[in-house]
Amino acid sequence: MHNKARRVNEKGNALVQIKIGNLKSDVGYLNYYEVEEIGKPIAVGIILGVVLPILAIIVLLTICVIRRHRKHGPSENYIPDVLKDYEGKKEEEDIGMNHVSTVKADMNGQIPDNKDAPYIAELLENIQDESVRQKVSGILIQRSKLEIGELIGKGNFGPTYKAQYKQSEDKEIATAVKCLQSTNTDKVILEQFLCHCAAMKDIQHPNVLPLVGVCLTASDDPLVVLPYTDHRDIKAHIRQPSKNITVLELLEIAQQIADGMAYLEELGIVHRNLSARNCLLCDQNTVKVSDYGLTKDLFSKDYYFLDESRSKHLIKWLAPETLENFEFSTKTDVWSYGVVLWELLTGGVTPYPDVEAGDLKEYIEKGNRMKKPRQCPENIYQLMLRCWGLSPEERPTFSEISSEIQKYVQTDAKEDTDEVTQPLKASLQFSGSTEYIHKDS
Repeated sequence: MHNKARRVNEKGNALVQIKIGNLKSDVGYLNYYEVEEIGKPIAVGIILGVVLPILAIIVLLTICVIRRHRKHGPSENYIPDVLKDYEGKKEEEDIGMNHVSTVKADMNGQIPDNKDAPYIAELLENIQDESVRQKVSGILIQRSKLEIGELIGKGNFGPTYKAQYKQSEDKEIATAVKCLQSTNTDKVILEQFLCHCAAMKDIQHPNVLPLVGVCLTASDDPLVVLPYTDHRDIKAHIRQPSKNITVLELLEIAQQIADGMAYLEELGIVHRNLSARNCLLCDQNTVKVSDYGLTKDLFSKDYYFLDESRSKHLIKWLAPETLENFEFSTKTDVWSYGVVLWELLTGGVTPYPDVEAGDLKEYIEKGNRMKKPRQCPENIYQLMLRCWGLSPEERPTFSEISSEIQKYVQTDAKEDTDEVTQPLKASLQFSGSTEYIHKDS
């Protein structure tokens, strides 16, 4: 069988004829197409059938990632850009402040990185009091002087990293760098935050962790630099039954916390976040109050209340007026101290174990209070109840609290057979949260 073109039609197409032996048959004419005319439909088909679905998938994945990020925030291993080490520039730069004389932000003897100098200058310029401005300048730390190391903690307001701070060419100190995430970055708020930190710079008390400095950049969250101590937080410490901690030892811890808070009270510094987890057990069993005042102005009420997983770790230490109006004062710190005292004498039980965070305000206003810890002396429980007075005026001062607890701590010198001392020297018995659930709740 073979094909043979004999003639063409009026369009110039050749006739196709099939011949088998003596049989012949005309089957039609050949049609010719340009290559590009065929390629166009094929290209369009590829675009519609392959490329567009791929683009649609990319768009959907992008939307899912954005929604997940907004819902859950940074992942638990997220490291902010400001914590990633880089080579800082060494050039010194004066910071001009319009109508006032040029001020150099020495930042503990250092100079700000060039790219952040205008930003720092603007913040400093808006601080009207020159003495305050100089104090703020004194607490600023250049980012390039911090060598960030391992993650050592994750708190409600951000992660904490171990770091080396190069104070000078021949001196480095170990520090803990706390990154305050999800903060209010309004410049007025940051100026207030800096002024507040400047007031904490000169804090010197054996039961208060001092502030080393603050690091600010134009594009990242504030970093608070604290001394690094090989420590354990009090909550983790008291939750270990194997340590056989006595009631008296717990009251000694409470005494040191009260002394540290009395010092802050004297300076007019409000903690705002007092809890057992924010008190550190350092060398020679010295207790230091930490994280005081760091949340001032930077974190809104929504930050405390809207995230359920976060609120359950913050709200149960707050006073009624804080729950109602987001007001903080030394008296709200006293309320929180009463909760800390309860934490200590229950071996670290979470406060209000049978009350949801969202129901706490109503629960308190109805007159409900947490039950007395099993081995708590009656006078100490009465002290807790005074700390939990519904009206701030009903609550004691930290100096009064310290004096009250001191009466028990001093009994350590008495004979073990004393009817008061003997129960205090007994090891705390751990019973868990079920013991402190109100049966009518």
